[in-house]
Amino acid sequence: MAKKRLSKKHKNNKVKNKVNSQRSSPKPQIQLNELNSNHVSLCALAPVIGDKKVFEPIHTNVKIPQKKLFYSPTDKLVFLTLGVMSNMQTVYDINYTLRVDKVLLKVFGYEKCADQSVIQETLNAVTDENIQQMESALDEIWKHNNLSSSLLEKAQKESRTITVDIDLSGQIASKNAEQSKKGYFSGEENAYGRQLARVLVCDLNFVQ
Repeated sequence: MAKKRLSKKHKNNKVKNKVNSQRSSPKPQIQLNELNSNHVSLCALAPVIGDKKVFEPIHTNVKIPQKKLFYSPTDKLVFLTLGVMSNMQTVYDINYTLRVDKVLLKVFGYEKCADQSVIQETLNAVTDENIQQMESALDEIWKHNNLSSSLLEKAQKESRTITVDIDLSGQIASKNAEQSKKGYFSGEENAYGRQLARVLVCDLNFVQ
């Protein structure tokens, strides 16, 4: 059976109708990959840390003799602090923990994080005086943001008694859980878990 030949005009109309139908039909929405973070708890604390200006004493007190290119020396110290809070073990790890966590950086006001080699250069430039300045900044951060510390100091001055409850009970976890190790857990044999210490200041319901 002979194939039916279409006129050139008919072919053009067919192609035109096909293009128009494609334009008129709604295009599928291309969604960007959702941004995720492995440190959601820390992200949730970011607004509180920002409102209280927790890192401000670091920026104010520490004067490392180094020029600023993209990040100030104290910004790099903040990166290190966030890295430690993100379970970073070494400076090198910052490239695989904090640097790749765009959400965590964003909530703390940073678009990017310095490379670990750049941060290491800042640490190499630190003097003994800078170490004392950092210790002073951390002491200031502790006093301004630790309710139990001020309460205990006040009670000591007023010769009052403050009840402090210390709980050293370990937390049972599976063998493959993060930071889970085999050890002694009361009432358990061959158990794995995390060794924890909790300190509760009863007057504040403040746990450390």
